[in-house]
Amino acid sequence: MRGSLRLAVVWCASAAGAASAQCGGYWEAVPGAPGDVDLIAAWDPDGTAGPRSAVVVALGRFTSVAGLPAGGAAAWDPATGEWAVLGGGLGSSSATPVFTSAVGLPNGVLVAAGSFDRAGGQAVSNIARWDGSGWMGLGAGVNGIVFDLAVTGAGDVVAVGDFSQAGGANASMVARWNGQAWSALGTGISRPLWPRAAAGVPGGVVVGGLFSMAGGVFVQNIARWNGSQWGAMGSGVQVVTSIVSLGDGRAVAGTQFISPGRRHVSLWDGSSWVGMGDGLGAGPLDLAVLSGGDVLAVGPFTLGVSRWNGSSWSVVGGGVVGGEPSSIAPLADGGFVIAGSFDGVGGGLEVNGMARWREGAAPAVVDQPEDASVCARSTATFVASSSGWVSRRWEVRVGDGPYAALADGPFADAGSGVSFVVSDAGGGVIGLSGVIAPSPPPTVVVRAVFENGCGVSASRDAALSICRSDFNCDGFVDFFDADAMLACFEGGECPPGVSADHNGDGFIDFFDVDAYLIDFEGGC
Repeated sequence: MRGSLRLAVVWCASAAGAASAQCGGYWEAVPGAPGDVDLIAAWDPDGTAGPRSAVVVALGRFTSVAGLPAGGAAAWDPATGEWAVLGGGLGSSSATPVFTSAVGLPNGVLVAAGSFDRAGGQAVSNIARWDGSGWMGLGAGVNGIVFDLAVTGAGDVVAVGDFSQAGGANASMVARWNGQAWSALGTGISRPLWPRAAAGVPGGVVVGGLFSMAGGVFVQNIARWNGSQWGAMGSGVQVVTSIVSLGDGRAVAGTQFISPGRRHVSLWDGSSWVGMGDGLGAGPLDLAVLSGGDVLAVGPFTLGVSRWNGSSWSVVGGGVVGGEPSSIAPLADGGFVIAGSFDGVGGGLEVNGMARWREGAAPAVVDQPEDASVCARSTATFVASSSGWVSRRWEVRVGDGPYAALADGPFADAGSGVSFVVSDAGGGVIGLSGVIAPSPPPTVVVRAVFENGCGVSASRDAALSICRSDFNCDGFVDFFDADAMLACFEGGECPPGVSADHNGDGFIDFFDVDAYLIDFEGGC
């Protein structure tokens, strides 16, 4: 939800073992991702009551996405892989815009904040909302940069940042929008320091950063608003870089510095701050709770992305290389999307700052093989790909028979007479050459099967149609084919790879002519 980014092209998991490997997640590509992204966030366009799943919002300085003009605001649908622009986008008339946070509200409205003054062509002040059809301001907005947004249990938006007014009224670095108007949260956070992160918690909101007083109460860098007043949270923490609520009164705070027993990350257990295992190597730039309950952290620590399972931290999928992630968008399937300035994930895939992690799922077929129609003894090719596959194989089914795995070299189905030579049986593009089939040819289908430790996924059945009538293999069935057949039968020149033994009985006789004429009259 927070960050400063660039974009990516993403990858499949690198688990080079056999399909019997343990079920784990994998990285995959985000197709069509733009560049110069500042942050990403999960957003449910039809709200919590609607049937749609969340999409990933990207905000930044990009001008196009998936070939469409985009003013720095777009949404990617993980279910379809499609991008959509958000109206006229966001920008600034006098300076480079900065986008720091975006949140989705229970009613489906998206709120974005940072430092900008234009939204869909309208004048705004550092914060704006998208209702699915257009951008508009949140009243008069705030008079300074917003660093983070949080959503309360009532659906209100809380903004924290370096500002002194919200909606034209005094509000010291923190303010609430209730859907109609802005209001201060008591006397707010005392200057000259500032809050940097916020998270909604039951009954209120937690704000963290670098400050020592909230609502007249002395605190150490973090405080809680309970709906009516500010209060300290124990002895506090070091300078806060990020916060996430666990939804049950507990919260996790990322910190710039370490404390005894707490290394750059601390858990509020409801009464005090406690350590979380060995902690992290640096303050996380963003924190998120995944659908399974684990906490995800991204930032400038080793390998950049780490998960807390309740007892220990572990690097996710080999982590990132060539930079650092700074923003997280959790997904309903247990996975997530990360974005930042990194250029690789999983120890091998080159990316451009954005990657999706699929959690413990069977491979997803990305490219389906297409039907192919070929003349006798020619070559058919089929193409298929998937995300996160561990092993891949191609299978063929002739007539009503079972699927049979294909291997490089000759293939023959004794029961039907179908035969061909296979090449690159383990690759993404398989070739079937010298295709031979009886008359009439049986139904032949080819599919790709992808497998990892989580399961098996098969592509669609792609039909292999053998056109025995197209004797000269020019793509048409006409009298030139009949002439070519008769010339070949009489001992003249035959088309490459074609024999006059049309019925395949090992003899060239008038039975072959009869067989061809039957095929010719039937067309393809």
